[in-house]
Amino acid sequence: MVTQQTRQIRVHGMSRDAAARLGRSAERRPAGGDPFGHQALLYGDEASFLRPAAAFVREGVRLGDHVVVALGAERAEALRAAVGGDADAVAFVTVAEWYRAPGRQLAALHRYPVLHPGRTVRVLGEQDWSGCRPVDTREWFRLESVSNDALSGDPLRLMCAFDVRALGPRMRARARRTHPWLVADGVLRRSDDYVQPAAYSAPDVHLPLPPPTGEVHRLDIDGDLGRVRTWAASVGAGLGLPADRLEDLVVAVNEMAANVIEHGSGEGAVLLWRGPDRVLCDVTDRLGKLDDPLIGYAPTHALSVRGYGLWITRQICDLVEVRTTGTGSVVRLHVKDG
Repeated sequence: MVTQQTRQIRVHGMSRDAAARLGRSAERRPAGGDPFGHQALLYGDEASFLRPAAAFVREGVRLGDHVVVALGAERAEALRAAVGGDADAVAFVTVAEWYRAPGRQLAALHRYPVLHPGRTVRVLGEQDWSGCRPVDTREWFRLESVSNDALSGDPLRLMCAFDVRALGPRMRARARRTHPWLVADGVLRRSDDYVQPAAYSAPDVHLPLPPPTGEVHRLDIDGDLGRVRTWAASVGAGLGLPADRLEDLVVAVNEMAANVIEHGSGEGAVLLWRGPDRVLCDVTDRLGKLDDPLIGYAPTHALSVRGYGLWITRQICDLVEVRTTGTGSVVRLHVKDG
């Protein structure tokens, strides 16, 4: 269930007309080639990063694209120097600002073509993997994969940089499996290891989630959403969430509990517990079957009410994991402290 409050919280910075255009943009498919492009830049030294990265940025400026760059401070300065005066036409943002959460980044990419009509949006970015937990890393690479389906048809050109010196074999393999195109040694080619988004995420649909740890708070879902919200607010506050994140938790729990009541079995539970840097929440549905590996990664329509809850929840939370087991379905919400 998407409330007016939810829309005000998450469809911010956009007029209602712009939001409506966003919904229509998700349905657009060009008659000819796909204007969406997604490539991984695999580099092992500064020169093999700067040459293709600078060429990518300069081409965008020359074509009149809206160009966004999200790099660490030192690498951003090196790129500024490499592109010279073209840097004035580029929007430089910090890594922390751009890579806030997978769902929020996907929503931002959906918005960009609406906010810059008639122009291709071109993004060069490099994630900072140093502080990522394994679950965070897995979900960021899932986003890389899902983008190829969710953003197909939108005028976007994405170049994702990966320093192979700092990545292990598994991370390098994930980059090749989630990007249709690779740039290595200055050469752009198709990735032989690329996997279609649904096939990439399908193995995780039935993968059991780690069990909750520590003290676990539980509330059965009985149809009273007001009771669920009040309980979630009280428990979340007791678990130490700051006020702004507490609001996010309550809205997300409400959305997922409403899905159980309105679209599921009507029987389930909400479990809350504290992790090292976040509060986690499982919303279970006794007879749920959320087995679409791409569920909630694209809006059916930006102003629709039905079928929009998981899309909204992925933006509110830092991570959302969805599983179907022999005893129903579970949606795990991650809400970080800051």
